[in-house]
Amino acid sequence: MKHKAFRWIPAALLAAALLAGCGAETAPPASTAAPASVSAAASTPEDRPAQKKPGADGRRTEQTVAEPPALPENWEQQVLTEWMAVTAVTQGENYAPADRNESFTLRLEKAEITGTVTVSFIRETYVSPQIQSAAETRTGELNAGAVTGWDGEKSQGWNLTCLSEDGRSRWIISMMEDGSLLMRSTGSKKDGTVWYVFRRTTAWDDIGYTAIPRRLWGTYRAGDESAKGIRWMTFLPDGSCCMSVEWDGWNGILTGTAEGTQGRIEDGTELYFTLTDQNGKPCEFGAILLNDDGSPSGCSLKYRAGEVLFDRDTRPIYWKNDSPELTLEP
Repeated sequence: MKHKAFRWIPAALLAAALLAGCGAETAPPASTAAPASVSAAASTPEDRPAQKKPGADGRRTEQTVAEPPALPENWEQQVLTEWMAVTAVTQGENYAPADRNESFTLRLEKAEITGTVTVSFIRETYVSPQIQSAAETRTGELNAGAVTGWDGEKSQGWNLTCLSEDGRSRWIISMMEDGSLLMRSTGSKKDGTVWYVFRRTTAWDDIGYTAIPRRLWGTYRAGDESAKGIRWMTFLPDGSCCMSVEWDGWNGILTGTAEGTQGRIEDGTELYFTLTDQNGKPCEFGAILLNDDGSPSGCSLKYRAGEVLFDRDTRPIYWKNDSPELTLEP
């Protein structure tokens, strides 16, 4: 009897295995599986599976995974740098900030968290002999989607969205097809919606959007207060300048504009100015010598007061009079 009992056990096990396999799907061959190189980012939102998340009532609801931004391969090299506004548009008015002695600088830097960028926005107003400065730094999140400008032109298919701490103000930044950056600022109590078009600051230095180089904007004071000559000088983005001069036998204020021409000499670069005194009498010659970094390293002036010709070519040390940064009002 024991010998007969063991004979039906293998047959029973085989039948159970066949019954279990009836409800299973057949695995596809390896040749028909999706290649490992195809990522979720390459699929469309419709192709991507929905994720189920628990709702307020405890049930799981379906939510579509957000589409990642389509960034070019050299995105960081193109975008993460310093930019300066060449155009601002507010309340339908289009203007160049430099014409109003203003500058708007945008600095984009890589952040520690993937998918975010550190965004600093600096606004400077040049008022002789000071610079009024304000700055704010926010975290920008990368999103998919183009930005449409005030003129209807669309940007590339990605954007950086930066919210203020209270969530009332928003910056949306993207790159246009010509390589410029477009920023829309909304939520400001003072200005409402403002559009900015930025170019790399290196473009300002290479091309020159104003008669006075960008790095020279501001007020400089002589390092040696006892020395005769130019005591302080202010250079504004709109091309104007103002100088306080003290010589033995004459002192006064000279004002004028940059001629927009430069000359290379052995010690650096000369930037030429047309200057007059407070009575409208012109200087015979006026030039500022610039270091390679754009800072002033000296001056050359020829001014005739009566029968006396003041001809000075000096190389004093000048210090830039920068103002401390302030926090922007939302």
